Amino acid sequence: MEVDALIAAAENQLGQRLPQLLRQRLARENGGSVHARGEEWALYPVFDPANARGTAGHLVEATRLARLFRDFPPDAIAIGENGDGDYLIARGERVEVWEGQSRRAIPVSVRW
Repeated sequence: MEVDALIAAAENQLGQRLPQLLRQRLARENGGSVHARGEEWALYPVFDPANARGTAGHLVEATRLARLFRDFPPDAIAIGENGDGDYLIARGERVEVWEGQSRRAIPVSVRW
């Protein structure tokens, strides 16, 4: 399946459109890492049935699980993590860090 179709399928499941810069990044590399706030963040891929094992921790599933956390913004899409309990989130075209410990979202600039 073509990457654009995989991205569209994820957006359909989420009921929201991903930020344009993230869409472009996922079209180049489905997953990988980015830098924000002086840290490396692992990006969640979109699910690819042709690579189910490699895309098992996809952003739709990560978002579903993140929304179980108290105070996780209900309109946010989990797009990445830093391994310390913090999430890189998308809210419309805006990208933020949701800090797991303080339970607050902070705007951030991402190097895609």
